Amino acid sequence: MNILQVSATDFGGGAAKVAWDLHKAYQQQGCDSWLAVGKKKTGDASVFQVPNDEPQNYWETANFAVASQTKKIIGIVRGAGLVSKFFESTARYRNMFAYIKGQELFDYPGTKKLLQLPPEQPDILHCHNLHSKYFDLRLLPNLSNKVPTVLTLHDTWLLSGHCAYSVTCNRWKSGCGSCPDLSLYPAVSRDNTAENWRLKKSLYAKSKLYVVTPCAWLMNKVEASMLQPGIRSKKIINNGVDVDFFCPGDKALAREALGLNQEEFILLFVANSVRNNIWKDFSTLKKALELLSATRRESKIRLICFGDDSPSEKVGQFSIDFISHTDDLCSLVNFYQAADLYVHATKADTFPTVILEALACGLPVIATAVDGVSEQINSLTSLANLEPFMKSSTISDLTKATGVLVARADSAAIAHWVEKMMDDRPMLKILSSNARVDALKRFDFRRQVNEYLEWYEECLKDFKERSHAVSAARPM
Repeated sequence: MNILQVSATDFGGGAAKVAWDLHKAYQQQGCDSWLAVGKKKTGDASVFQVPNDEPQNYWETANFAVASQTKKIIGIVRGAGLVSKFFESTARYRNMFAYIKGQELFDYPGTKKLLQLPPEQPDILHCHNLHSKYFDLRLLPNLSNKVPTVLTLHDTWLLSGHCAYSVTCNRWKSGCGSCPDLSLYPAVSRDNTAENWRLKKSLYAKSKLYVVTPCAWLMNKVEASMLQPGIRSKKIINNGVDVDFFCPGDKALAREALGLNQEEFILLFVANSVRNNIWKDFSTLKKALELLSATRRESKIRLICFGDDSPSEKVGQFSIDFISHTDDLCSLVNFYQAADLYVHATKADTFPTVILEALACGLPVIATAVDGVSEQINSLTSLANLEPFMKSSTISDLTKATGVLVARADSAAIAHWVEKMMDDRPMLKILSSNARVDALKRFDFRRQVNEYLEWYEECLKDFKERSHAVSAARPM
């Protein structure tokens, strides 16, 4: 099978990593797998950069030429970087005017050559995040009618008038407009969200898409959205991780390797730019530590935030350490293995891979019950009792639990459960064992790969049957 995936980049986290890992797994399975990206960061020959920088006319040729020459003097001449970016933006003047109007940016002509990038036209086109300034969404109907087009949603951008996460806003269901927050990524300059929404709706109506989501929460949103009419078939495929690599280890050895105190109770949180990430909720974690500092004066607690280079902080007698992001996954595994508990406070999150990695390493998880996170963790408590946590913290089923779900921004609940885990080490040990078992059962990356390959076969069969039916219906 010849598979072409489309992603924002070939190297990174989140959706980009999902696409890259699948790409490499397909190659190992003997498939002809290719990856088309908005920005190529590796030297891999099976990865193509979508050729959006190829000039389409004299205006673009001149502006791109100036931008290219100016890039050569960045660091030598002051302001060269700004000048280069200015000429790149004026080359794509349609996007510049669209931004001024509050429209989403779709002028990326390299999308027209997408199917010609591999040596042969792909049997399957598999698109991931399409909102990173590289893909012309207006070509989706054309592409999906030429080749079976699988669309994996990693957020809710395709369902809205501009934002990647609508959080508590439900305007996406009825047409957007009067947007409560234009600054949410991807930001727009003016409220043109209703027109953006209508354009997407019209594009989907002319498309034939095979839609995948990593969780039921996102599929429920898809079914309630304007994307639904363009769906030929849909499926939920949970993301997975390498459970052989992300695995439990010797806690003492991991701490020794990282120079961590053997006596401390260590909490771990992994996210890009932890303190300033608009989707994560570092302030709630910090408040939880403040509460613990008042009740656990004799305890030794350390919160490690992996993915941020901020200076360390003190919260009462406790420490918060920030560890810069590194591409060394062995170092990340060491942190999982060294920690006692993984804490994931967030405002919006589809199906975070870091929680799967923590579970695979046998690390119990305390997390905010938002979006698809609720499907990742078998909670000690009933979701119906999220609000009055301090009053109803009864254990529902310790034999299956892998952690605890708490309400959004509930620092008291996080503090309560951290304290409970510290005081009940036998329970913590059971949760740890359950986490590993559940990860092996539900979140093995090999299962994800096989489900996608089986899904491709189904999509290809359906596409051929539909094409034959259309041909047969045409008048001779």
